[in-house]
Amino acid sequence: LANADNVSEDMSAAQQWESLGKEERARRMLTIGSEHRLRNENLAFDIDVWYPRLSRFTFDTVFLPLTRTEARACLNYYATRYMGRTGIFTVDDVALLQEVERLLDGVIKDNFAKTGAFMRLCGRSMKDAEPLDRAKVMSDYNRELQRLLDSGLPRTGNTRIMAVSRIHWLKVTNGKEAMSLLLSSERVFVDLRDWLEFGEPEQIVLRRWDEELLYDYEFRLYVHGNQVRGISQYDHFCVYPHLLQQKEMLQRKLLDYWATVHPYVGEENYAVDLGYLKDSGQVILIEISPFLRCTGAAMFRWETDEEQLRNGPMEFRLRREEYPYIEALVESNWDERWARPHEPYWVWYQHAGPSKLQRDGNANVVEAALVVGAPVFGVAVVGLRYLPPLIHFLVLGLIVVLIVGVCFIVVLCQKMRSRQGKLKYLFVYGTLKRGFHWQHKFLSRSKFIGVAQTVDVFPLTIGQCGVPYLLGDLPGQGKRILGEVWQVDDVTMVGLDEYEGICKGHYGRRQVRVNVGRRTYVAECYFAATSTPQLREGPFLEEYAKEAHDAHYNAVRHILVKQQMYLHEELTAVST
Repeated sequence: LANADNVSEDMSAAQQWESLGKEERARRMLTIGSEHRLRNENLAFDIDVWYPRLSRFTFDTVFLPLTRTEARACLNYYATRYMGRTGIFTVDDVALLQEVERLLDGVIKDNFAKTGAFMRLCGRSMKDAEPLDRAKVMSDYNRELQRLLDSGLPRTGNTRIMAVSRIHWLKVTNGKEAMSLLLSSERVFVDLRDWLEFGEPEQIVLRRWDEELLYDYEFRLYVHGNQVRGISQYDHFCVYPHLLQQKEMLQRKLLDYWATVHPYVGEENYAVDLGYLKDSGQVILIEISPFLRCTGAAMFRWETDEEQLRNGPMEFRLRREEYPYIEALVESNWDERWARPHEPYWVWYQHAGPSKLQRDGNANVVEAALVVGAPVFGVAVVGLRYLPPLIHFLVLGLIVVLIVGVCFIVVLCQKMRSRQGKLKYLFVYGTLKRGFHWQHKFLSRSKFIGVAQTVDVFPLTIGQCGVPYLLGDLPGQGKRILGEVWQVDDVTMVGLDEYEGICKGHYGRRQVRVNVGRRTYVAECYFAATSTPQLREGPFLEEYAKEAHDAHYNAVRHILVKQQMYLHEELTAVST
């Protein structure tokens, strides 16, 4: 699908795929083990879903929401450099990427100046990306490899993997290092493309780098029915003799820490990655994943061990024998890969073509010049025959100034429209309010207008997972709702429509009148598309308060229910 959609060698296939329509493309992609299906199965366990509730157990983390235009710029760059596409990467894209670099540099320096950061997207890391300085990476690798050889280990693929695990090639300390990873990762390309195609927004995630966390001390625990059913070393390719010696101690510490974290997860079935910090003897949460086959089984196998992972007995698996293909694995994924030269990402900025605005603008400028200049010039030519020569020059000069001024105004108006788009007012009453779970992701680049209250009454109630619902099918019932008004552009509104599931039938959007102080606004507002008997029973609230949100909102369960509905509806439609 990626080739058909992005490589010019098979444009007929691409055109045929695009002609299917968004809904049909989604259904077809969900019927196979596609990236789209994997993305949706993982969505409820994205880091921005679980981090607010589990932040005390893990690394300090900062989220940088992307706009759709910034995501498109990343896609256009990747497709141009790595997929041979032409004519899609523009100077506008370059400007957007330079702004993303500036933002990344600021976040890193403001929050992780002393430690550096690990960068990823919400769904997964950028392990397939290219570091900015390959020579330094290879130097660090060779130095670590030599240290292991000097300690008496043989020069095998296993030893080389151990050397790889000890170098910090994914650590970023500035915006340039971050952009090199962001723009070279196929994982990023696939996930951003899935967002723009099917509407689940991504964020750049920066996490505090901890020198004490080593790759060999990362472990995956499989939880089913509120019990740990299996533990595995995360790096399941390599034999780490020291882990075998510490197995009993590690198992005890991992299980004790899991027992502390588990009550805050809010799910019975999941996988959780924990790290053991050997210098301090502490355990730390890395991430959680769904208990599904889309999550790697590490030393287990879903095909043969799923029954054990569901029902026990609990087993802690460590590799005792070398992985049979480890030499080829290291050569293809490390030695050969890093030995090849790789141009810095900014070199490819010179391949950017003119923006659509420039192309359209040039045409509009010419059109404006002809529309304004031609009749004025014609009238002037006729009239100037009766005026002195000095007046001729003055009048012609004024005509030139008039034409240039009109062209300038045309260009300025186009730029303002392209940057701003149409602005709307949005009334929010739930998890999009300031300080609530989803405000930063969706409204961090929008303007807060003020605390507001609806003019009319509406039924607001709390449903499953602590989610607030404004019911749209009970007119005249409820109370005047307290919330907030925000000013958003049309790009933000599209993203919110996708998050709220407008096209999936989860919510509808309509206008309501709200008061902010003494001023009345007409604002967009999201309503539950249909209400259940349980929701209609109430109680109906005036406000979804922060206390209720913190106590009852379960983001993992909320998104999990939404995605299960989506997957079930689409697959049911396919089978029908």
